[in-house]
Amino acid sequence: MPIGQPILIAGAGIAGLATALALARAGVHCRIFERREAATEEGAGIQIGPNGVAVLRRLGVADGLMRHAGVPQEIMVHDGPSGRVLTRLPLGAWIEARHGAPYWVLHRADLHAALLAACQDANVEITTGFGLTSLVQSETSLRIQDATGKVKDGSGLVGADGLWSVVREQVFDSTAPVH
Repeated sequence: MPIGQPILIAGAGIAGLATALALARAGVHCRIFERREAATEEGAGIQIGPNGVAVLRRLGVADGLMRHAGVPQEIMVHDGPSGRVLTRLPLGAWIEARHGAPYWVLHRADLHAALLAACQDANVEITTGFGLTSLVQSETSLRIQDATGKVKDGSGLVGADGLWSVVREQVFDSTAPVH
């Protein structure tokens, strides 16, 4: 493998950005390739357990996210037809004391924005409009290509390109998810 070849990451969603940030923080050169024309996040709320918040702390983005995060005091499970409370799971201070980090709820866009900003601060190169269509790998090289014929070389590839992953399809010759 040529010295200095970056790790390539397909997908600039939460998984791709978090992976790139972790690699960058460890001193590993990486590049993200996103099929969309902008690295933006879609969706609504996300729940992050204490282990996830601990990872966000290690990545250096938790402090900036705290103002966006809700910290619920408990989760209540109800019986659908009657509305009767079946059980309660304590959260809040109890779960933070037990696991060393809180349980958060926040909007996916806030998490994505924090990871994107941290990647930009860490000089992670993000290429948008690169819809990976194929990859070729050997013992000494890895090459990805998009529909326009653009080619990029790297030392490894992380597939963080979502449910309809081209990387998974190329590497494992898998069938598409059924919806």
